[in-house]
Amino acid sequence: MYLKPGILYDKNEDIICEILRIKNNMFQIIKFSKGRKIWACGMNEHETKRFKRMNKLFYKDELQRMNANG
Repeated sequence: MYLKPGILYDKNEDIICEILRIKNNMFQIIKFSKGRKIWACGMNEHETKRFKRMNKLFYKDELQRMNANG
């Protein structure tokens, strides 16, 4: 799986968080919540991929491919 900066969505296409690149293999995850709170944490590339997979989050293009394939 290729990891890139961008917005991650759940299967309902709701925006869940944004991934920003800090350094070569370090990423900042910014999570948006309904109470106008913003949560942020830093992770290396491996942890970020695991976070994405464990929380079933997708980039917009991944969702479009999933919906096109049925």
